[in-house]
Amino acid sequence: MLPRTQRLRRTEDIQRAMTSGVRSHGNFLIGHILRTTRPDARFCVVVSAQISKRAVVRNKNRRRISEALRTKIVPNVQSGYDVVIRLKKDASDISHPELLADLRRCLVKIIP
Repeated sequence: MLPRTQRLRRTEDIQRAMTSGVRSHGNFLIGHILRTTRPDARFCVVVSAQISKRAVVRNKNRRRISEALRTKIVPNVQSGYDVVIRLKKDASDISHPELLADLRRCLVKIIP
């Protein structure tokens, strides 16, 4: 799980990032990236019911993306961004290396 200071939690903040942020598409993910004046980067992972009607499947996907963010992406991210990661409909059964590569492809704008 991401530390509390790096989680994007308020609905208003998530919607602002999704509507005003720059979109970056990957094969399995869509990243919404919004530049802010905050001293840290904040992240949110959205997995809709269109992925699966079963909460177990949705939560498993959300946890996999969050863990990849926490271990591989967040330490290298520049501060001052709000990022919303959305899982596309066809991405429920992808391998970890594919997930990590797609996540990096979506966030190439903020990873040095």
